[in-house]
Parts: sequence; C-alpha cells; structure tokens
Amino acid sequence: MVIAINFYKLSKFFLFLAIFCTPISYDILSVRLNDIFLICAFLMLFASRKSISSEFGLIVGVIFFILIVSTLHSAAIGLNINYHRILFFYKYFIIIFVILMCQSFFKDSMYLRRICVLYFYIMVFLVGWVFLYVFLVNRGIISGNSRPSFPLSRDYLISDAHLYSATLAMMISSYVMFIGKFLKHSSLKIVTIFLVSFSALVVCGSRSGLLMIGIVGLSIGLWKIVLILSRLRVSSSLFFTLFFMCVFVIFIVCVERYYGLFGISRSFDLVAANVQRSLNFNLSNDLSSQLRFKFLAVAIEDSNNGFYVFGVGPLAASKVFFDGILSVLISHGGASLVFVIALFLLNFWKRLLRLECLNFTSKFNLSLLILIYIVSNIITEYIFVTRNMLLAICGITACFFIACEQDRKLFNREY
Repeated sequence: MVIAINFYKLSKFFLFLAIFCTPISYDILSVRLNDIFLICAFLMLFASRKSISSEFGLIVGVIFFILIVSTLHSAAIGLNINYHRILFFYKYFIIIFVILMCQSFFKDSMYLRRICVLYFYIMVFLVGWVFLYVFLVNRGIISGNSRPSFPLSRDYLISDAHLYSATLAMMISSYVMFIGKFLKHSSLKIVTIFLVSFSALVVCGSRSGLLMIGIVGLSIGLWKIVLILSRLRVSSSLFFTLFFMCVFVIFIVCVERYYGLFGISRSFDLVAANVQRSLNFNLSNDLSSQLRFKFLAVAIEDSNNGFYVFGVGPLAASKVFFDGILSVLISHGGASLVFVIALFLLNFWKRLLRLECLNFTSKFNLSLLILIYIVSNIITEYIFVTRNMLLAICGITACFFIACEQDRKLFNREY
C-alpha cells in the first residue's frame, strides 16, 4: 500500500511548530528550534511543488543579485571577507519565505484561527514571564540581568530586553487591533490584557517597545474617544471593573510598601530602575542613540566602496549588526537595496489602500502596524532575529487576512 504524503500540510504543520517554539531562546549548536522548523517548512513546501508568484520570485532575484554583486565586488577590490557571516543570506531569504508562507497558508480560515489562538497564548506567556523573571532574579533563584530575557536563555546576565520589548509590543498591537476581536474576546478582556501588557513593557526597561505601543495606544485612544463622544455612552461594567482594578493595585502597593507582607519590596528598586530607563526619551545624552548615528556613518562609508550604488555585501561589512535596518541595508547593498525594498513596501501599501473589501479603519490599523514595525527596525534591525521576525510577520499577515475575512470572494479576486 502506497502512503501519499501531503507535503503542503506538513509545511503548514512545521510553520505552526516554528511559531510555537519562538519564545524559547535555547539553541542547539547556535541554531534555535524555530529556525530548524522553518527550514523543514521550506523543504516541505518546496516538495509540494506549489507555484510561487512571479512577484515574489522577482523580489528574491533582485535582492540576492544586489547582495551577490556587492559581495563579489568587495572580494575583487581586496576587502576582508568573513565567510562565517554567510548566515545573513539565510536571514534575507527566510524573511521573504515567511511572508510567502503566511500569504499562502492563512487563506485557510481554520488554520488562521489556530494560529491566532497560538499567537494569543504566546503573548500571554511572554507577558507573564516578565514578572516571573523579576521575581526569580530578586529571590536569587536565577542569576541574571535586571532587565528580562527570553525564557531558557543560556545566560540571563546578557539581556535581550530590547528585542523582548519590541516583539511583545508588536504582538500586543496585533492583538488589540484585530486578533482579540477575531477570537471574540470582550472589550473588557482586551483592555485588561492591554493594561497588564503595558506594565510588562515598562518593566522591560526598553524604550523601543514603549514607543511602538505608545504610537498604537495614542492612535487607538484618539479613535475611541471620537467614538465615545459620538455615542455619549460608556459601558458601566467596563468602568467599574477598571476602577476596582486600580483600587486593588494601589492597595497592594501601599500595604507592601509600609508593611512588606508580600515579600516583594526588594523588587521595587529593580523595577524602578527599569521603569526609569524605559521612560527616558532624552536622546541628546543617550549613548545608544549616539552610537546609532555613528554606525550609520560607518555604513555609508562601506557603501562608498560600491560607489554608493552597491554595498560591500554581508560578508565584508564593517560590523555584524549596525543597530538600525537602514544602516544594514546601506552597508550590504547600498542605495540600490534600499530603493528596491522601499519600492516593495510602497507597492504593498498602495495595493492595500485599493482593496475595496477593507473599510477605512482596517486600512488605517494595518498601515499603523506596518509603520510601527518599520520604526522599530529603524531603531534596531529586529527583523534579522527570527524570534522577532516570525511573530511580527505572522501577526501582520494574520491581521491582514482577518480584516479581509468579511468578503473573501472579493479579496481573492483583487489580491
């Protein structure tokens, strides 16, 4: 008896596993589980012989042409080639491949719902881990940095709180805008989760996540105020629940501060330091902000070797990471790579605005999601870290399909 293997379904399964394992920072020979499952998903999709749109093929071809030409030119003029950085070619490829998979798989409504449920529980887990991490460090159960890191990290003394904060902010934004309602969560539940998640972002001690959620919160807040003023009515259950939550938190803080009954008073200094750093947006004397401008100058100097049209390629770049996606693209591929990616984003946004199956609010929220992710990557190139890239792209794509769920036939005809 011949057993038929559905490689397409296997590819969807491996993508699900990749998302499931994303919060786990533990690696095997410097390769994390989500990367292993993504590679398996690619192999299964390739084996399924599903056709790839000419647009995606063109994007992959042009990007890799620029990178390869830049690398070959660097070798020709005698620049130092670091072959261990060849992993960057994988990073460029996997970003495009994840977009392709999400676009193909999320058309299945049942699969989309399962992804959204998984996405929600991962978000809740990451929010809870922030507070658990502070407790474990304060109690001396684990030895680590005051700022949290992803679960099961090999060394908690080296914090990746900036990555953690940006990833969590992207997930919270996707949940508040689309996924929460898609999962039929009440407004009370969405608001409550948002408030707790915002507290977790503050405790992370990173400005990037707060900036992202601040943009989203301000935009949604202004929109909700307009709606409330137009209706002149506020849910009494929502008001009283939030009121008693605030009273309860104030009571716990006061009792702990004066009596220390809960044994967490020693955590105040730890949390306060992270809060102070999160809310410090004075960039004039901030070392990390100044370094980003210096790294941008280094990237421009790299592209000078390719006459600014091309870069030096990933293998000959002056730095591995530049703390900013713009600097990375300039160093790797020069002005041509920046232009190609900017053209792709503008074309996608233009097509998004033309979809008749989306109302103004959906278009605005989707544009806002894309905007805050671009802003976060201008700060630091998070998209080259699979843990962030996978959750962000899956979140944005899921929100896109959720917004189009109401008129699937019209969507398939236009997209």
